[in-house]
Amino acid sequence: MTHAEIFKNSTICAVASSSGAPSALAIIRLSGPLSHQIVGKIFRPVSKASLLPHRIYLGSIYENERTVDEVLVHIASAPSSFTGEDTAEITCHGSLYVVQEIMRIAMEAGASPALPGEFSQRAFLNGKIDLAQAEAIADLIASENEAAHRLAMNKCEVAFLLKSATCEAPWSILPP
Repeated sequence: MTHAEIFKNSTICAVASSSGAPSALAIIRLSGPLSHQIVGKIFRPVSKASLLPHRIYLGSIYENERTVDEVLVHIASAPSSFTGEDTAEITCHGSLYVVQEIMRIAMEAGASPALPGEFSQRAFLNGKIDLAQAEAIADLIASENEAAHRLAMNKCEVAFLLKSATCEAPWSILPP
C-alpha cells in the first residue's frame, strides 16, 4: 500500500499548538476521512445545529456523559483545507491533562497519532503545497532563535510567492 493510499484511509490527530508546558489554550488538529465523524462522536455543540464546514462551534468534549472541557471546534471540508482533506480543529484549555484526555478520546474514537510533519506531508501529497513550501514550514517550526526564525520566514515568503505566481493562491480555505 502506498503512502497516499494509507493517508486516504486514515485519520490522524496531533497537538498543533506548542506543547510541553501548560498554557491558556491548546489546539488539537484532526485530518482525514473520519475527522468530522470523530468530532461528531466526542463533541456536543451548544446549539443543536448540524456541524457545517468553515464555521466555528462552541460546545464541550465529553466521554460517557462526563464533560472533559468547554471548547471551540472548527470544521473544514476537503479540498478546502491545508491538507486537502476533511479536517477539524479543537481549541481547548491548555492544561496538559485536558489535552491528553482529548487526544486519548479522539484516538479511541478512531484517530491515529500523527507523525511529525504528517500534516504538511499530506498537504504536499494532495498538491496543496510544494516541496519548497513544506521545507519552509518545517524550518519555521524548528526555528529556535531570531536568526533562524528570520531565515525560515524569508524561505516561507519566497516559497509561497513562487507558488502563488503559478496559481490563484498557495492554498485556499474557500471552496473551489
